[in-house]
Amino acid sequence: MSYDLLARVYDRLYSQEQAAKIRVVLELQPPLEPVLDVGCGTGLLLERLLCYCVGLDLSLGMLKAAKARGRVRHGDLVCGDAEQMPFRDSSLRTVYSVTVLHEAPLALDEILRVLKQEGRAAVTLLRKRIELLPKLLEKLNGAEVYDEPDLKDVVIIFKGREGGSE
Repeated sequence: MSYDLLARVYDRLYSQEQAAKIRVVLELQPPLEPVLDVGCGTGLLLERLLCYCVGLDLSLGMLKAAKARGRVRHGDLVCGDAEQMPFRDSSLRTVYSVTVLHEAPLALDEILRVLKQEGRAAVTLLRKRIELLPKLLEKLNGAEVYDEPDLKDVVIIFKGREGGSE
């Protein structure tokens, strides 16, 4: 799917669905800065944050849409790959990733790399790709899975790796 082409209409097509996921994610894991939103798209989650945050997306079109809509009031946007993030190890206290892991499953390794030991992450996985869940959970120690019936995704909450550098 070309997210650059989809950027102009993404909010019209998916904002209600994504807003429901974002509401649950933020309730389950409140932000502690610095915050990273992996696959931030048009900035729907970033718009809700009142702390310093960074939005990462591979699609320049989506990032331009986020900027044009004024969704990043307290942070920065970075064009980059979720599977090769341009951030230092153990540098973030909170990481979010909504509806990304089905397209970039190696992003979970990168989230674990950039998350501080005491940090927390909330990611979602499309129900229609639930077969990926066991493999994802193998990488996570003590993850909690929330299955909200009204969402098209399941939500996974987890901590940074023990022994991670600060």
